[in-house]
Amino acid sequence: MNEEPCHTFVSDCHVRAAAELIRHTWDPVVLSALRAGATRRQELLVRIAGVSDKVLTQALQ
Repeated sequence: MNEEPCHTFVSDCHVRAAAELIRHTWDPVVLSALRAGATRRQELLVRIAGVSDKVLTQALQ
């Protein structure tokens, strides 16, 4: 068997791009909620159904 060594994921790797997209699923939702302008975090929690405080905080970072 010819096994190749594992390579690090480069920035243009399709697998890495897909993983980043899945990992940040709330980012587009949060950006959409912010399109009207600056909004308080508590107001975002009310606007975005189903997002937890922890996930919202991570998306805002």
